[in-house]
Amino acid sequence: MEAAKFFNHYEATGWKLGGKVQIENWQATAKNWMIKAAEIALKNKTIENGSPTVPKSGQPPYHSK
Repeated sequence: MEAAKFFNHYEATGWKLGGKVQIENWQATAKNWMIKAAEIALKNKTIENGSPTVPKSGQPPYHSK
């Protein structure tokens, strides 16, 4: 499924990053796409389970009273 998403996305953008820079190494771009997809899936799974998430800053989430 991710392979099809990757191909369709970059085929639609003319194989450019950010619509500007031509991709020079599609294999590396595909590997990064898969890494990012796994990170997003893990984040979404954590949120679905109700587990607290820690922001990238390393600070605990802000809770208003």
